[in-house]
Amino acid sequence: MYQMISGTLPFTGGTVIDIATSHLTKTAEPLTKREPTVPGELAAFVTKLMNKKPSDRYESASAARQKLLKLSLKSPILDMQQTDTIITSKLPDDHLGPSRFGGFKGNLSTDVSRNTDVVKTDSSKKSIGILIGLGVGILVAGGAIAWYLIQHYFNK
Repeated sequence: MYQMISGTLPFTGGTVIDIATSHLTKTAEPLTKREPTVPGELAAFVTKLMNKKPSDRYESASAARQKLLKLSLKSPILDMQQTDTIITSKLPDDHLGPSRFGGFKGNLSTDVSRNTDVVKTDSSKKSIGILIGLGVGILVAGGAIAWYLIQHYFNK
């Protein structure tokens, strides 16, 4: 959420270890410093989400969600209407997205469905078939190796 709002990661470093260490030991720069237009209450919400001590964070995801909903009622920036489908037009390949979201290139066309039902797709069925095939292949290979070893060592 910090990155979505500010357009930058909360912690940076030369290596993955440096970044992980920063997550554990440092406090991120306040959102309002990186993005002055962020409402103070939203910045405080994100800061509380990122606190190091669990006792300083929200008690649960549900509690955080409730707080975010309350913030959305107060702030015109967070006042979003839920829609079933969001369709945007294709932007030029050289278009950079909003800088506060990190910027990106390419086709921004999306079709987002709010349907939350889990639907098995053909690719998931193919994956299961592949896994079963691999399992059977491993069993056959193991059996062949066992048969060879038994034949080789007991028939001498």
